[in-house]
Amino acid sequence: MTTHFDDRGYYERVSGPVEALLSLQDVKRQVCVKHSDDDDILQRLIGTATEFLDGPSGCLGQALVRQVWRCAWSRPPCGNQKLKLPCGPVQKIESASYFDTDGNEHSIDPAKLWLLRRSSETKVFPGTGFAWPSMSDHPEALSITFTVGYGSSADVPSDIIHAAHLMVGNWYEHREPVVVGTIASELPLSAQRLIDKNHVGWVSG
Repeated sequence: MTTHFDDRGYYERVSGPVEALLSLQDVKRQVCVKHSDDDDILQRLIGTATEFLDGPSGCLGQALVRQVWRCAWSRPPCGNQKLKLPCGPVQKIESASYFDTDGNEHSIDPAKLWLLRRSSETKVFPGTGFAWPSMSDHPEALSITFTVGYGSSADVPSDIIHAAHLMVGNWYEHREPVVVGTIASELPLSAQRLIDKNHVGWVSG
């Protein structure tokens, strides 16, 4: 589990993705490989492409195949303050909890939390008749677990899938020159344009 820290708290992937973004079989068809000698190489390149594209730290700024993330705020929100989630598309809030001013942990009914979805970000905030309760100054004053992603790999937009295939194919064909730290400069222009088209990005706040 990888944990990302910022000045608000932290966020981490709890589980998923539920399946690979690209199947080995599809990639082998794309690169016209019929033997199994390079299966390990192709699997590694699939993983690299997925990591490059997927999640809050990916270049698209969004989750692709369905996965679960947890976000914790160390700065207690107040009233009906809207809080930004690290990536989308957010499907649902799974659970939420907070620490009160006495240091006791309580759960929040996810049905009381609403989502504001926009093209560049998703925010969570208290629904009608509910406000953020008083919270302690705690590293996990408020924690929210949520499901993100388009669904299965078949639900991911086709141009993102195509960009991933172009990346894997390019790296496979030119695998000797590609080294860590130069992946972005090695992207084919067609893949870069598809990535730019689908880039959302994570806006801190």
